[in-house]
Amino acid sequence: MFQGEEFGDTHSFCYFTDFHGELGDAVSKGRKEEFKGFSAFEDAHAVEVFPDPNDEATFLASKLNWSQLSRPIQRRRLQVTKDLLARRRDVLMPLLKDVKGDCGFAVVKDRAFVAAWSFQDGKVYHLFANLCDQSWEFKHILLPNQIEGAELVYSNHNSALEALKTGVLPAWTVSFVLAGSRLVQEPGLGSESQAS
Repeated sequence: MFQGEEFGDTHSFCYFTDFHGELGDAVSKGRKEEFKGFSAFEDAHAVEVFPDPNDEATFLASKLNWSQLSRPIQRRRLQVTKDLLARRRDVLMPLLKDVKGDCGFAVVKDRAFVAAWSFQDGKVYHLFANLCDQSWEFKHILLPNQIEGAELVYSNHNSALEALKTGVLPAWTVSFVLAGSRLVQEPGLGSESQAS
C-alpha cells in the first residue's frame, strides 16, 4: 500500500528533488531521457508536460490531499482498509506461525477462483473471488456440509456466506472464510484447476 491508497487518493507521486545548478539540470534532463523509452512519451510533445523533478510544483502535486477524508467515499475506503488490516492482524497473522511452504492450492475458472491454505492448527483459510459480471457456480468442487461451521472473516457482500453454502458466488464478490477443514476439493487434473 502506498501513500494515500488507504483512503483512495488518486494523486500521482512523482520523483522530486531540490537539486540546483549542474546537478539539477542533469537530473531534469536525465529523467526526460529515461522516459523516452515508454510508449506514453513517444510523442515529442509529451516531454512538455513531463514533471520536472526540480520544479516545486512537482513536489506540491505529490503531496497528499488530506481534505479528501471529508468525502464519504474516501472515509468509507479508509474504514474498509482499517477493518481489513485489523482482520489480517487478528485472524490471519496468528495462523501463519510455523506455516510451511506449499500449504495451499487454487481452483481457477476465467476470472473466478478459490484459493485455500492449510495451517498448522488444522484451520483452513479460503479466499473466494468472482471478478466477473456473472455468478460463478462451483458446486462440483464444494465439499458437502463443511461450510456449516465456517466463519466469514470478510466479504464485500453481507450475504456471501449464505451464497457460498449454495455453491454459487455472486458477481463481483470477494470473501475470506476460515474453516476447520477444506471447503472445496483440492484440484485434480481438470482444465480449471491449478496448484498454488
